[in-house]
Amino acid sequence: MKIISLEMLNIRSYQHQKIDFPEGSFLLSGDIGFGKSTILLAIEFALFGLGDISASSLLRRGQREGMVRLEFEINNQLFTISRSLQKKGENITQVSGYISTNGNKRDLTPTELKAEILKILGYPKELLSKQKNPIYRYTVYTPQEEMKQILLAKREERMEILRKIFGIDRYKTIRDNSDLLRLDLKRKASMFENSIKRLSEIKEEFNKTKEIVSNLTSNLKSIKNDLDELKTKENNLKVTYEKIEKEFLDYQNTIREIAVKESELNNTKESILRMELRINELLGDNKNIDIKSELASKEANFNNLLKNISKAKDQIKIINKNRIEASKLEAEIASKKIFIEKLEKDVKLKQDKMSVLKGDYSRDINAIKKEIKSLENIIENIHLRKKGINKELDSSMKMKEKYNKRILELRIESSETQGRINNLDKDLSSLNGLTGVPLCPLCKQNISEDHKNREIQRILQEKDKLQLKLMESLDLIKKLEAKIDEIESEIIEIIIKHVSVQKEKISCLQKTLEETEIYNSLLNEITQFKSEIEKSNIELSKKLDNYNALSLSIEELLPFEKEINLLEEERHNLQNGILILKEAVKINADIQDSAKKQIEIANILSHLYSKRTQLSGIEFEKKSLQESLNKLTQERIIKEREEAEKTREVKLLTERIKGLSNELNKLEKYALEKENLERISNWIDKYFIGLMETIEKEFMESLRHQFEELFSRWLENLLEGEDLNVFIDEDFTPHIRQEGFDADYDSLSGGERTSIALAYRLALNRVINNLVDEIKTQDIIILDEPTDGFSRKQLDRVRDVLDMLGMKQVIIVSHEPEIESYVDHVLKVTKRDGVSRVEGQEYIVNRKTTFSI
Repeated sequence: MKIISLEMLNIRSYQHQKIDFPEGSFLLSGDIGFGKSTILLAIEFALFGLGDISASSLLRRGQREGMVRLEFEINNQLFTISRSLQKKGENITQVSGYISTNGNKRDLTPTELKAEILKILGYPKELLSKQKNPIYRYTVYTPQEEMKQILLAKREERMEILRKIFGIDRYKTIRDNSDLLRLDLKRKASMFENSIKRLSEIKEEFNKTKEIVSNLTSNLKSIKNDLDELKTKENNLKVTYEKIEKEFLDYQNTIREIAVKESELNNTKESILRMELRINELLGDNKNIDIKSELASKEANFNNLLKNISKAKDQIKIINKNRIEASKLEAEIASKKIFIEKLEKDVKLKQDKMSVLKGDYSRDINAIKKEIKSLENIIENIHLRKKGINKELDSSMKMKEKYNKRILELRIESSETQGRINNLDKDLSSLNGLTGVPLCPLCKQNISEDHKNREIQRILQEKDKLQLKLMESLDLIKKLEAKIDEIESEIIEIIIKHVSVQKEKISCLQKTLEETEIYNSLLNEITQFKSEIEKSNIELSKKLDNYNALSLSIEELLPFEKEINLLEEERHNLQNGILILKEAVKINADIQDSAKKQIEIANILSHLYSKRTQLSGIEFEKKSLQESLNKLTQERIIKEREEAEKTREVKLLTERIKGLSNELNKLEKYALEKENLERISNWIDKYFIGLMETIEKEFMESLRHQFEELFSRWLENLLEGEDLNVFIDEDFTPHIRQEGFDADYDSLSGGERTSIALAYRLALNRVINNLVDEIKTQDIIILDEPTDGFSRKQLDRVRDVLDMLGMKQVIIVSHEPEIESYVDHVLKVTKRDGVSRVEGQEYIVNRKTTFSI
């Protein structure tokens, strides 16, 4: 991996900074607190997100958004990753970013970005759920505090850190999980123990039950043989009994039939008597009439009556239909009245609102708007000082224009006067310059000295007059300009006054416009409501007319209701008479039928009496057979019960055997399972956990040997010639001997402590890189203050150490100026007014070239 550039926006003390990282070794140089570590934190944030870095510690104070963009190269592929911070309220969160591979950009969430980076860098995917990234922290960039922490930590803490770094903590996890599994297996085995205790009891019960079932089965077979013999005897006797029973049933049927027929004969006689009495009751004195002729006459009258009733009912239907229509109209009329009352209330409410408005609202709204627009134009024209808008303003503007014209005239006159003065000065100069017999410069004639003097005197007098005139003109211009200023003030006052008047008019018109619109709106609503009321009153009037017409129709048809009541009463009486006659006709027919039936019954009884005499001895024979059959049946039932009890007992015991068999199989399975669980638990306890410990120790010892060799090599280079020996024990603890005595780490000089920490750091870097082949950060390292406390001699050795690293990119953070000469490039970090900046100097051999970032 090679870092190409880093861009930061609002990250800690940086506002906006882009840094280009050169290949080789380079130094981030600057005083403490200037922002060197911020660059390293920004690189880590860009790669892995926040992790254990606080978002509030990254975002620059007072800013809402921050961004880090890192560009790097792996295996000739160019990657760019961008992460952003955003502040919402008091919370600062990491938002979605993007990653670009050879220009192909993908927007991803923070977690997706981390997963993608782990894949690109070849780091284990298990690190996705962890805040810290131990491989990066102990191979690429280790802050000073964390390096001292691992050196000064207690044994268990240091070993825990190293296990995580080397990935050996998985062995401890395996041991812990194996121990939990072992305990769980023991618990499950103990659960089987109580069940298995009953295994011998179940076996004994199973065998005894099988023996009982065998005895019961043999006994049941004997019972079945006896039962079969009894059933054969019973069936034979039943055949004989059934034959006798049929004859007995025939005898009983004959007895019952005789009783029925005797009763039927008596009933027939009584029925004939009752029917004769009923005819007398129905017809009374008219019992001798021709019933059928009378019935035909009444039925004809009844049919005519039904036709009359049908006609009357048709009229009643019309009445009922009209009543329904009238009821509907009555409801509609009531509803319409309520609707009209509501509209009248709405009209009253709108009229009350209109009564509040006291103005004259007869003007057209568009005319008012046009007038407002006209007044606004007047205001604009007043501001523009156009003529003809206001007489007072026109007068002042005319006066100002007059004064300006006069000033212009005076300025022209003054200019002409000044020109004449200048000409006089020229003439005066020419005259003063004449010598000998002068030639007049004006008339070109010879003049005397006296004439010259007089001419000079004349010019001087004329010049004095012109100068006096010029001064008077200039004074008058000043006075006129002052007067113009006064007029301008008056004009401004006039404009303000008249604009105020126009604005007041506009305000009044706008109020009138607003009230007029309200008034017109209310008037329209009232007009609409009144129209609705008028329309509803018309509809109401129509409905009332329809209602009155229906009421009149109902009154006209009411006599039909009375008529139908009379017809119904007549129909009822006639119908009763018809029913009586029909009943009489039927009774006469029934009397004739009953007389015939009486003769038939008497003949049947004679035959039955003869048959009863023939079968009179069958009852005793049946009783004797019944007793014998009952005895056999009782014996059979006893045997069947005995068979059923034995069968049920065999079934229950068979089911019990089946249950015991299932339970035996289950318990034997439990016993086998318990044995397997105990065997696995013992194997885990005695072999597997110990094996994991041995593998871990062997692996750690192998790493320790490798680590100690590398540590000693780096330390020897850093402390060459020093009487200081350090070896690494099995817990990776540095043991120090100085001048033949054990020494404590804290008792060493600052340079010695830093040398041990740096050697430890470099050895750790090499071991991890060797251990995890697939990681892509093996050719880059960041050293944070690696020379703290170094002497001049030790600083000189840093150059050799950098050469020995053999990495493509080495980033050193230091405030030691001597380091600048040991690296290929220098990036200087400065800070002014709380803002950090980076400036660079590049070293190539001993020749220095300066550049800026």
